[in-house]
Amino acid sequence: VLGPELGRGEGGGVRIATHIPTEKQFALKEISIGSKGHREQLMKELQTHRGCGRMQDIVELYDVFYEEGRVYLVLELMDWGSLQVLLQQQAERRARMDERVLSVILNKITRALHFLHDQHRLIHRDLKPANVVMGTEGVVKLSDFGVSRVLDQDAKGVTWVGTVGYMSPERLQGNQYSMKADIWSVGIIAIECALGHHPYMRSDGQESPLFEIMQRVVNEDVPIPQGSGLSPQLEDFIKCCLQKDEDMRWSAEQLLQHPFLKEPNLAPADQDAIMRWWLGQYSRPKFYDDYGNEFIIGSGAQHLKGAGDMMME
Repeated sequence: VLGPELGRGEGGGVRIATHIPTEKQFALKEISIGSKGHREQLMKELQTHRGCGRMQDIVELYDVFYEEGRVYLVLELMDWGSLQVLLQQQAERRARMDERVLSVILNKITRALHFLHDQHRLIHRDLKPANVVMGTEGVVKLSDFGVSRVLDQDAKGVTWVGTVGYMSPERLQGNQYSMKADIWSVGIIAIECALGHHPYMRSDGQESPLFEIMQRVVNEDVPIPQGSGLSPQLEDFIKCCLQKDEDMRWSAEQLLQHPFLKEPNLAPADQDAIMRWWLGQYSRPKFYDDYGNEFIIGSGAQHLKGAGDMMME
């Protein structure tokens, strides 16, 4: 049974779906495979999920169906919403994120990146708050691998994909980049969570034009305003992420040893409890309480297993 839409991207939408026999809910991601770009996006996402298996900090893929030029990925449902939704609500209240909460979120993101970088040589390439998702039980996971890329040993990427406000200087300049491009994105997310707004937002609260963001990322220092009230540990963590020289930028493995992530030394259950406490102060998006009755996967749908070659023709 198909429920309300959770979000929509260029290739399709994501909706809540309920498996009738078990009444278990999932996130159903629709991807059009009418164009070569969408087919490539799909294959990248499938390859990434297949390679990652059941990593606790990455959204799990349960099943795949193909029907009438579209593919449906049956994914783990994170029933609170994305970090972007949380940041929007905080901005409306002019609130800033508690650093204990931020430490948990960054720890989860960095653990997922370490797993992708170290074990799979994979760059996410579109790390942003919309792709960090959360559950009401306090779970935080990384999602959306549609533009990810696997690199051979010592290789670097050059393709220009992703979201400008979270791209590293080397990517914006069209230079080669490595896994550490993802680490720059972690630093931007850290500032955005800590300050309550994107670091390259204009003083009047309006979003900066893309070209202006690109110039500032390449030419300006780390965007931490004086008197920001950040703890010394968090400030140092951000600076480790936002080194313009890629060689000086810390890796995910190094960041996991940084005091801002390591010193809290919380058990997973305690991390989840902190997240539940924080999320409990905000409103879960309303669409989770409003389900429809439309059937989306008909009798003609088939498992994608063995269909990869057909789709890439």
